[in-house]
Amino acid sequence: MRPMFKGVASFFMMLGECLAMSVRNILSNKVRSLLTILGILIGVTAVIALITTVNGFSGSLTSSFSGMGAGTLTLSITGNELKTGLNAADMAELTALDEVDGVVPSVSLRARISRSGKYKTNVTVAGRNDYYFRQNTDAVERGRLLNKIDDENSTFVCLISTGLMEELFYGVDPVDQTLYIDGVPFTVVGILNSESNGSVTEMFTSKPDAVIPYSTAMKLKSENEVTSLTVYLAENVTSEAATPVLENTLDALFSYEADTYTITNMSVIEDVMDTMLSMVSTLLSGIASIALIVGGIGIMNMMLTTVTERTT
Repeated sequence: MRPMFKGVASFFMMLGECLAMSVRNILSNKVRSLLTILGILIGVTAVIALITTVNGFSGSLTSSFSGMGAGTLTLSITGNELKTGLNAADMAELTALDEVDGVVPSVSLRARISRSGKYKTNVTVAGRNDYYFRQNTDAVERGRLLNKIDDENSTFVCLISTGLMEELFYGVDPVDQTLYIDGVPFTVVGILNSESNGSVTEMFTSKPDAVIPYSTAMKLKSENEVTSLTVYLAENVTSEAATPVLENTLDALFSYEADTYTITNMSVIEDVMDTMLSMVSTLLSGIASIALIVGGIGIMNMMLTTVTERTT
C-alpha cells in the first residue's frame, strides 16, 4: 500500500509544482497572458452570443407566427375562364361549413385621398368585413369598428391610420369628418390602432392607411368577386381536418377544374422560416467559429514563441 501512497503523493507534488510554475509564468508575462485570455474570451463569447441571439429570435418569431396563424387558413383564388373568384354567396357557403367559424375577404386598392385642399396619392385602402373586426377588437384606437350593417349596405364610412390623420386632419378631430377617396365622400368613423397585430395576411404586407367595408371596396373596384381571403376555423378544428372539407367545397364551386385555388397553412410558412433561420444560425456560427480558430492560432503562435525563447 505504501508504494501506492507514495505514487499519489508524487503526483500531487508534481501537479502543485506545475500549477505554481504556471502562475509564476503568467505573473511574469502579464501583458502576454492578458492578450491570450482576451483572445479566448472574445472568441467563445462571440460564438455563444450569436447562437443565443439567433435561437432567441427564432423562438420569438415562431411563437408570433403560431399565435397569429393558429386556427386560420389562407385561401388564394386563381380561378378559371368562367369564375375568377368568390362572390358573397360563395363565402356564405364556406362560412356555413361546420369546420369554419368565419371568413375575412382581403380586398385592397390604391387611391387618392383628399380633404380641404390637402391630398395624398397612391394610398393603400383595404376592404374588410365585420368578422375581421370581431377577431381584431383592438384594431381601432378611437371611434367605432366597422359592423355587419356597413357590409350589407356598402356604407361609405372609413377608418384611417394615425399617419393619414396627421397629414389631412392636423389639429382637427377626424371622427365624423368627411374625406374623399377617389372623389367619393367617406365619413371617418374611427382611427386605426398602429399597434394592432391585424390578420395573418397583413404580416407580410404594409398596414393600410384606410379601411372601408369590403363590399364598398368591391364597388370602387367595379368587381363582385374576391381572390384572397382568410378562413378562421371553428373551435377545436385543426387545419388538417378542415383542408379536405374546404377543398371539396371549392372543387365544386370551380367545376372540379385543377389549379384554381391554393390553400396555405401557416405551418408551411413556419417550416420555411425555420429552415431559413437554421441556415442563418449555421452561417453565423461558422463565422464565429472562424474567429475562434484564428484566435486559437494566434495563441498557439504566442505559446510557441515563448517555448522557443526558453529553449534557445
